[in-house]
Amino acid sequence: EVDDMIPAILSVEPSPEIAAPAADWLNWATRTLDGVTYLIAVNNGPEPQSARFDFGDGSAQVTLRGENSPLADAAAGALEVHFEPFGVRVYELRF
Repeated sequence: EVDDMIPAILSVEPSPEIAAPAADWLNWATRTLDGVTYLIAVNNGPEPQSARFDFGDGSAQVTLRGENSPLADAAAGALEVHFEPFGVRVYELRF
């Protein structure tokens, strides 16, 4: 899976501003490539967790990487993510 993400991970294209609360258990980053912003988020703890990612005034079509359908629970301007222990999520955002 990581091999497929290398071009996006190494991309130097600017990414839209996305915010999330600071938390010891949460590591995340965004990368943009060819008009798609990738939100990579990791729960690095042994407990289930949730985090909200805010896109500001912009709304985005959000899909979980590997899925074809946009997420129905991605509200305009924000995404609520639920993590299992040590869970990894990669989302594709199209603004």
